[in-house]
Amino acid sequence: MLTSFASRADLLRSQEIKIGDTSLLPQFLNYCSQFDAGRLFFTAPYYDENFLKRLGGKFLRSRVSFEIVVKSVEAALSFQNTLTGLAPVSTYVYENLHAKVYVFESQRRDLVALIGSHNPTVAGSEKNLEVGVYIGAKFRTPEWASIFELRAHLRNLARPFQVFQNER
Repeated sequence: MLTSFASRADLLRSQEIKIGDTSLLPQFLNYCSQFDAGRLFFTAPYYDENFLKRLGGKFLRSRVSFEIVVKSVEAALSFQNTLTGLAPVSTYVYENLHAKVYVFESQRRDLVALIGSHNPTVAGSEKNLEVGVYIGAKFRTPEWASIFELRAHLRNLARPFQVFQNER
């Protein structure tokens, strides 16, 4: 197992476990943006528009879709409005959300995850002291199965944003 703190900007790998601080979220997103296509799933109890715009710009030239779990219908609408046109976006709502989980799935079905305290905000990726664990896993390894199950569990707890729109 490796560590990565602000003074070290090591590149992440597809099959490793790394513990790090605030710099781990930008490293994770940079790693994910190297792929031509894939799917980025993340939970966002708190976020800011600047982070969303940076995120959209980072994946502008790729075929990456987004799946996002947020705390409110208003947040889901904000994500839809900010990222629509940049990439396909599926939003889910779970009102008691506090988890900060990022999972990227490549075209080869490999999974990488960042689980930690990083909110998807500029402060969470640059200023605040954050900590997290990065896990990279090849398709169908035990680590892959754990990441896959975590993503499925979070997805299943939340309700698709379209359900809320249809109830209005």
